[in-house]
Amino acid sequence: MAKTTFKTHFDKFKKSDDLYWHFKEMHSKLKALTKEATKLSEEVSLEQECHVDMFTILADYATFVGESVDDIYATLFNMKNSTFKKPLPRNKRKKVCYERHSS
Repeated sequence: MAKTTFKTHFDKFKKSDDLYWHFKEMHSKLKALTKEATKLSEEVSLEQECHVDMFTILADYATFVGESVDDIYATLFNMKNSTFKKPLPRNKRKKVCYERHSS
């Protein structure tokens, strides 16, 4: 694929990718729900009468939704602030999962 063809495809993708602005507000709400799920899972684990599956569901929400929300937000931010000729420098990028957990 020629460089100009790739640039055309990249620019078209970038123009269509306006999710960052829509996701920014959702990011805050999902992070708040993740904190709430964590608190609830701690309460469930203290109560003997609660079903163990409820603890698992809440813990999964906090683990998977929380991590995924951060990764989606970072990826969208990095793409929004990059161009074909000038990708966002590594030191200014938001870290995604493999970067956060490698250190």
